[in-house]
Amino acid sequence: MNNNKLKSLKNGQTDKDLLQVADHLNININKIDFINELFKDNNILKDGNYIANLDSKMHGTHWIAFIIYKDILAYYDSFGFRMPNIIVNYCKKHNLKCYFSINETQELKEQICGLYCILFLLLSSHNHIINKETFNENLNEMKYWTIST
Repeated sequence: MNNNKLKSLKNGQTDKDLLQVADHLNININKIDFINELFKDNNILKDGNYIANLDSKMHGTHWIAFIIYKDILAYYDSFGFRMPNIIVNYCKKHNLKCYFSINETQELKEQICGLYCILFLLLSSHNHIINKETFNENLNEMKYWTIST
């Protein structure tokens, strides 16, 4: 799949824009919210796709995506940063295996992290994450895509 492009709507950076792009691509997203809201005490997340903003003060900074499937949480950050402690602690509490990438797919100066999240979820919807190998295959596939704004 060389030279594939994911087009954005209004740069795909607000939660409404991301939901619109996901809907256009037939990607079901359980919820888009701030990370602290998604991982509140006693909150149980169902299997499915999620996008979270890492800003705990709720002004909006950087989007990440994750998928929960059975006993797995697959975490994606376009900057390649490790999972925040709030997610690590959730995985420990709920006995989830955690998959994450430390590869940078977006340059720090770019502002298209939301679209990278959509791309990750799009590829994962076609190649379900059932183990570490399929998670890594999805990340490798992302090398052949570009995002056009």
